[in-house]
Amino acid sequence: MAAIGGIFNFNGAPCDTRGLVKMSGAMLRRGGKDGRKEAAVLEGAGLFWISSNEKNTSAQGEDGVIAICDGEVYAEYEEGDRSGLSRFFGETDAQLCLDAYRRYGVDLGEHISGDFALSVYDKRKKELLLLRMGDGVTPLYYVIRESSIGFASEISGVLAFFDCPAEVDRITLRAHVLSRGGQYSGADLYRGIYNVGRMGGCLCSGLGISPLGYTKEIGSTETEHTGRTVGGDLACPDEEGMAHLLREILHAFGYPQFDCLMPSFLRDIQRVRETGGAIIDGSLCCDIAYSLERRDALSVLGGYRPLCVPPRTCSVKERELKKMEKTMLSLFSERDRQKTDFILGEDIESAILREKNTARRIRFLGMALQSVIWYDDMRITLV
Repeated sequence: MAAIGGIFNFNGAPCDTRGLVKMSGAMLRRGGKDGRKEAAVLEGAGLFWISSNEKNTSAQGEDGVIAICDGEVYAEYEEGDRSGLSRFFGETDAQLCLDAYRRYGVDLGEHISGDFALSVYDKRKKELLLLRMGDGVTPLYYVIRESSIGFASEISGVLAFFDCPAEVDRITLRAHVLSRGGQYSGADLYRGIYNVGRMGGCLCSGLGISPLGYTKEIGSTETEHTGRTVGGDLACPDEEGMAHLLREILHAFGYPQFDCLMPSFLRDIQRVRETGGAIIDGSLCCDIAYSLERRDALSVLGGYRPLCVPPRTCSVKERELKKMEKTMLSLFSERDRQKTDFILGEDIESAILREKNTARRIRFLGMALQSVIWYDDMRITLV
């Protein structure tokens, strides 16, 4: 996995390298804490990338075009030509995107596939291209400040570009905490932070921001798994372990997000890293978009992106849920009540306990606890 980001000035002014340093320094998940950091500063823009492995995340040509990407990119065959695109497409993901841009321009999304986030800066045209392709789960956020746009793979990166506490809508946050999952994202909660569109993106230039969309349908990039399938039982950490997980999951997503299957998913990532195979993921039975997003975020914590399959049934034994709920209730009783009431409303406890479904109560409790950590750790202002 990699992290990408940068700053583009609509007026063509030189990029402030201090801003790039702050943004890249704030991004500690994608790309890893010890990932290799590199940057390029060109006329009107600056880009950076953080890579956790030897895979080349960037490609730059002598013509002043640079591409940086996070994810898996695949070339496609020209119609009537089964020899492939290797004649003009490079071997690395970033080089492939760079060569595709040179050939197709902003229409490159119609000719390459995969699951990735991409940025291409063209120094000659003074244009920045931002794309999210495939399932659209590889994140890419952006913010606009005066005459500049800042973008990054993690919300923490664009918050550093803001250089001031981000505003979060209190009503939307409460609705998110009491949601059943999948309705909200980080871009919904933070004011002024936007998601680059799925299967498209935006073109930034001196004229402003123009949205882009692609009509080509992209097939799944998943491959058949070999070996055993792990999972199916619920992991129930103790209070200390759960408190640690809640914080880690919060920072991986960049906003409160939790469900009772997440501890099991993180445990099973370690298993399939060692043995191969796939993970049984009960969230696939609920909401595909939510399941894909949580897999991407939790894979950052596990250091491995697993294959996932839905279970034959998505039921969990009630006694296991009750055990987890007991842990969550104990943590909730130790919370700062005054701060929780300020963030989520004085009736938040009664609203949570009115929920009759045990799994949903666990989800609500987890995200309520994360909301307090979020308020303390991530420099947000409630409005």
